[in-house]
Amino acid sequence: MVWFVLIGLWMVYVAFSLSTIKHKLNLIMKHLKIEPEKRPKVSNEEIEKELEQR
Repeated sequence: MVWFVLIGLWMVYVAFSLSTIKHKLNLIMKHLKIEPEKRPKVSNEEIEKELEQR
């Protein structure tokens, strides 16, 4: 029973830490005026055509 509580608390700690890191990264990117990478989406058909050509 104690282990379940400890594992649950550890999972909450990890989730909170990752959330904090993501928030700080966004603040740094905003301060440096860096836009997040926007990759164009490729359809499955285009991928299949490319693979068939090889």
